Order: sequence, then structure tokens, then C-alpha cells
Amino acid sequence: MSVLLKSLDTMLACAACGNALYAPVTLSCGNTVCQKCVPPMSPQPDVRPRSTFLCPVSRCNSRSHLFGPDQTTFIDSSVQELCQLSHDINARSRKKARNSMDGRSISPPPKLSSDDHILECSRCDQIMVKPMTMHCGHAYCRVCVLKTKIEYEGCVKCQGPLPRYNYLQDQAAINRLLERAIALYQQDRRSQDINSSATISMSSSSSSSSSSLLSSSAFTGPQRFFSKPIFVTGVVILPHQHVRLPVVTLNHLRMLKNATYADHRCHGLCIAAVHRGRPNLSQYGTIIEIVSVEQYSNSSLIIDVVGRERFKVQGEYGDTVDPEEARRRSQQQQMRQAGARDIAMLYADIEIVPEYPILPQTATGSSAFASTSAPRETPTTPGSSSNSSVFSMSEKVHAYIMQLARTPPLRSSTSGASATLSLSTSTEGLMGPLWFQTMQGIHGHLPPASQPGGVCWWAAVVLPVSGAERYALLRTLHLSDRLSLVWSWIKQLDAQWKRCRQTAINSVDKVFQQQGH
Repeated sequence: MSVLLKSLDTMLACAACGNALYAPVTLSCGNTVCQKCVPPMSPQPDVRPRSTFLCPVSRCNSRSHLFGPDQTTFIDSSVQELCQLSHDINARSRKKARNSMDGRSISPPPKLSSDDHILECSRCDQIMVKPMTMHCGHAYCRVCVLKTKIEYEGCVKCQGPLPRYNYLQDQAAINRLLERAIALYQQDRRSQDINSSATISMSSSSSSSSSSLLSSSAFTGPQRFFSKPIFVTGVVILPHQHVRLPVVTLNHLRMLKNATYADHRCHGLCIAAVHRGRPNLSQYGTIIEIVSVEQYSNSSLIIDVVGRERFKVQGEYGDTVDPEEARRRSQQQQMRQAGARDIAMLYADIEIVPEYPILPQTATGSSAFASTSAPRETPTTPGSSSNSSVFSMSEKVHAYIMQLARTPPLRSSTSGASATLSLSTSTEGLMGPLWFQTMQGIHGHLPPASQPGGVCWWAAVVLPVSGAERYALLRTLHLSDRLSLVWSWIKQLDAQWKRCRQTAINSVDKVFQQQGH
């Protein structure tokens, strides 16, 4: 019998009373209790529900709990099936004890496999990853319920309402009982795989393991996706950049739903996004992760996203439509602006642009490994001689950002206190500690100079440059070239800021001098 089946009795215990689960209900804190252990929402019938729910689980650390619109608790269907399976195993054990005395044979023990659908997601029909149980009692993978919320608004099984996207993203807890059951199930699967491969000879095993080790350490080339749905934005989004994107039109909303996909690496929803260039769509884009969603009654959305990694479009954009969609396009052709294009169903083959690691500098300022320098056509790789220049440029950019963070508001040379106060108040927040604190609150903390890639993207996000300049940085492959481009922006902006600062100081001084006369 598998480890999971042996552990069902001890696992299926109420988190509140400690007894065997009966009519299991999974609360929003992730604990599963008997339905009778859930305290009533109001002390008496026909009384307004209490605003504070007291969780029956003593070890619960959640500050708040979320219930459905009618505050009704529903049975957790997946846990209920596990309870039924445990009951069947116990009944079989009792029958085996009785039949052993009579010498009768019994059927083989039950098995829990993927065909039993107990530990499968309600949406993707695969073994759940980070399982979450909704108010209606149906369980999903975390990323699957996020995608369901954007596409359907309700449960795919019962059409019951789902919590807000931001709650699912930030506060909803993982079903602890199902997570333990899935871990034991995967342990059983690994044991079965090991037993099935035990017949392989030692020589074959050693050769295969060495070859797999070699293949894992070697560079396998960039990751590619074919016919990937594309989302078109009006702005250039860089890696690590936080952006709020409005999705207002029906066409744009359809494109968002089509392009959203589940990424189990970050346990969230991601989109392959490009911006609309002139006259065509750009060839470089960014994989963005959805951080939060604000939904409005008119079906419009505002999504908060953060850039993750770059990609390049291979070949041409294409769109896949059915005959009905093609007929609709032909009918609306005259209503579109010249050169406009319906891109609600846009697809492209994309290739992820790899970010090669940079080795930290040694005490002598050189790379940790000594080797020949990489050719200019290839990205900077570990051990290349350009590592020292990359770290040197990163330190310069980092030092300048920190200088901006310490820059006080403009000070007038006039001795009058009113002039100083007026100019300081007018320029407060443009640069200096307040500006730096605001930028870190939006885009995260400034990476240290030892992380040149992070410093490059962070500086590019906060500097006031145009979208065309940001796109030029996005399509620049080499880290050393990207840092050089950011440094050129800094030199240009620094010269402009110095002229503007001096002009402002002179203007204020002149005004107060005239008032003094």
C-alpha cells in the first residue's frame, strides 16, 4: 500500500476538534475542519452576522477570513473524496480481518492514481500545484484559479462567484491538507519510477547520469515558444518595471484573455507583451506578470504588471481566426482607421532573450575565472574580460542614482528665508530622498552595484527618458552595451538638470531681489 493511503487516517483529522473529518470544510486560512466545528456567523437566527469571525483552529494566524456572498460553508469536494477513500480502505481492512479467519481471498487493495480525479485541478485536470479551495468547495491550482477569475468570473464547475483577484493573489491560503496529500502522492510516484528503473544496468545508469549532468550544465540555447498569443500595449515595459495598464475596449479585453497563460515558475499569470510601434508592432517585447487586477462594472480592467524577461519575435506576426471572425472583420473594415488592425487574436513565434550570469569581481578587480574574452557578437559570459568593465559601469550608475537620492531640494543663494522655503517646497519630490523613497516603493529596492543587470534595469525605469530610448535599451543584447546606453542618458540628463537648476535659482533670486527694492 502506498504512503499516501497509509497516512489517510492520520491526515484526515479536523484541525479544530482533532477527530476524523466529517463533512469537511476548508476555510480561507487553508485549514480544513468539520462543518459542525465552524462557528455560526451570528449568535442567533435572524440576527445580523457578526463582523468578526473567530476561527475554530487555535493555531490559525490569519487576521481575517473570507466567505461567500451568503456566508454559507460548502463541503470541500476533494477532501470529501479522500475521506470516502479512507472509509473504503478501513472497511476493506475489517473485511480482510473477517475473511482471514475463513481462509477466503479478497480483492487487491485500492490504488490512488491520476485516473481517480481526486487530486486534480477543476480547470486543467492535472495534479494540483499549490491547491486552493474556493468557497463553493471546488479546488484549483493557484494559477488556474487566477486565470479563471480573469476569463469567467465564476467557478468552472458550479458557476459560483470567486473572490476578488487581488485577494486570490495576495491573501488566499493554500489548502494545507491537499498540499500534504499531493506531496505524499508525488513521493509514491517517485518511488514507483525508481522501482521501474531498477532493472537498468549499473553501466547504463552511470553513463546516463553523467550525460544528464553534462547536458544540465551545458548551455542548451534560448527557450522558444511557437504560436504564442501576444498582448499589445501602448508603452514599452522593461524587465523589473511596474506598470498599470488599462484594458477598456472589448477588443483589448479579448486580447488580454487570449494572451494570459499560467506560469508555474512564479505561480502566477504572465503575458507576452509588445508595444505598438510606428508603423508596425515591435519585434522585441517583455514577459510580464500580473500582480493585481481592478475590475469595474462596465467590464473594463486596470491590471498592475511587472516585467520579467525579454523576448524576440521570430518571423512575422500572424493571426488565427475562424470564418465567423473573418466575416466580422470584413464587415468592420470600412469603420476602421486607415492602417488599423484587429489584433484581438494575434500570435507569433517568440524566443526568450537569455540573461547570462556575470561573475563577481575578485579583490584584484578581475573576473573570478581567467579566460579569453568573448567575441563581441556573443553576450557576456562567465569569465569574459569585459566583466571588469561591466562592474565598473554598474558602480558608476549606482553611485549616480545614490547621488540623486541624496540631492536636497533646490536652494536659493538669496539670504531670505522665504525664498529658500518657496524654492524648496516647489522642487521637493523632484529628486532627493522623497523621490528615491517613492521609486523604491513602486519598483522595489535599488539592487547593489554587484548586480549590474538589476542596476541597469532599475536605473532605466526611473530615469525620465522617452519610449523610443527605452525600446532601444530593450533590444540591446549585451549587458555592457545596455549599461553604456544608460550612462549616456545619465550624462545628458545631468547636463540638462544642471542648466535647469541654475536657471531656476537665478530666476527666484531675481524675483526676490526685485521685491526687495
